[in-house]
Amino acid sequence: MYAFAYAVASALAAWESGRLREAAVWDLAPARSRYRIAANILFPALALAWFMLFLAVALRLIQEGVAPTLDSVRPLLLGVLLCLAHAVIGFTIGLHVPRLLAAPLVTVMTWVLVAFSVTSTQFWYRHVSGQRTDSLAFGEIVPFSSLAPHLLFTGSIAMAALLLWMPIRHGIIRACLATSVAIAGMSTAHGMVERWGPHDPVLSGQAPVQCFGKAPAVCMPKVSAGRLPAVRKQVDSVLSDFRAAGIEASPTFIIDSLADGRRHVGSTPSTWRVSLTHGTKAGNVRYLLVNAAVPFSCVTPDPKLRREALLWAATIAGEGEAYAKQWTHSPEEFDLNAANRDRVYADVKKVRTLSVSKQADWFERTVVTACERD
Repeated sequence: MYAFAYAVASALAAWESGRLREAAVWDLAPARSRYRIAANILFPALALAWFMLFLAVALRLIQEGVAPTLDSVRPLLLGVLLCLAHAVIGFTIGLHVPRLLAAPLVTVMTWVLVAFSVTSTQFWYRHVSGQRTDSLAFGEIVPFSSLAPHLLFTGSIAMAALLLWMPIRHGIIRACLATSVAIAGMSTAHGMVERWGPHDPVLSGQAPVQCFGKAPAVCMPKVSAGRLPAVRKQVDSVLSDFRAAGIEASPTFIIDSLADGRRHVGSTPSTWRVSLTHGTKAGNVRYLLVNAAVPFSCVTPDPKLRREALLWAATIAGEGEAYAKQWTHSPEEFDLNAANRDRVYADVKKVRTLSVSKQADWFERTVVTACERD
């Protein structure tokens, strides 16, 4: 609704401005401030544009059955402020262009410039158009830093339009002031966003979290925190299986990665990030914990050694079938050769005949060696 609301605000403002000009209101003896007159005539136009924005948000909140928070209404605040800016721009245009031409002209121009910004390959243009098109993932909020360029770009144009309308005797001074403000605002906004790429920056990991237990503390978003006791039991079970196999897996925190949004945050030896909420729905929390417990220090470990370490870990935790299923449904290049899979199973089967201590030594050595290739 951004583009529609801005178009309505600017079009109605241009129309009403034209009515005042045709009625020669500005030539009458001043009984009220010209700004008071403009504010009175613009309020109905702004009220309609704001209603369009608030109605869209209210309907979606009702549909989802949730209440708004202060952080969640930031994109709405952007629209509210920019409706005012577009109304000022439309009002100024209506002072100089006949309303029968000005109203449809600003309607189409405003809607096209805003609505089609998402199709532009000039990414900076998307970030100053006044329209946010990216959806937010769970746990993400819009930072004020990503709203500022929109406000600065259009707001500087509105401020320049307002300066042109101010009762300054010398037109050259008004024009110079207006031009300086517009250029400064637009260039600053452009400089803020020119390195952003196609997407606005967002803040991740902002969802409220609740933790349960200690050493490790298991943390999940409050919306799914009711599953914490059951998840904690599975965590204790998996860690016990690893200790029984001679592997000391002892993270301080196990955090649900759901709240990370689109940002990928890797696990560390002290903090495991596991998709616990999705895992409880899919019934594979134990398997996800097994994957988190195999700490490769590189992004692309040796595929054979990686498969062997993961298969061994899944086997000792009783998740061998889950790993085989995942292996079948998500094959990698290494898996295209059936002989590779047979060799991995054979090697792990041989390792499983060794003593507990030797198996643990093999596992730790394999995890390290997997990341030592050139």
